[in-house]
Amino acid sequence: MIMSFKDLDIEMGNNIINNNNTFSMALLQESTTNNNDNIFSMPLLDDSINTINDTEEIAQTTINQLLNQRETLEQTIYGVNRTSIIRQKARILLRQIYWRNCKEKCWLSMIILLLLLIDILLAYRLFTNRGHL
Repeated sequence: MIMSFKDLDIEMGNNIINNNNTFSMALLQESTTNNNDNIFSMPLLDDSINTINDTEEIAQTTINQLLNQRETLEQTIYGVNRTSIIRQKARILLRQIYWRNCKEKCWLSMIILLLLLIDILLAYRLFTNRGHL
């Protein structure tokens, strides 16, 4: 079964919390079975269980925040990739526009040179024929 990173993180977080719950439950059961030994006092045990529960809540909150941050990073990476693709297409279009512009400039330059040549030839003709074409 293939899992996404998000599913894997959630499963790992739940496993950590479940392991802590089983540890706290096992600790509670051990303390109640060892009542005769009186190793753990009940207020101390209650404080420990409360601390474990608070820690589990903090851990769950942290895992949720990390998952949100991961989702934000994945969306950002997707946006960056899309922007990169758009930038590549824009670069191609700009190159095409640049070359088209260069071709037009070359044609216009050739036309101007041709017209200049025609003007020079007409001026020569007028000069050599004393004002008559």
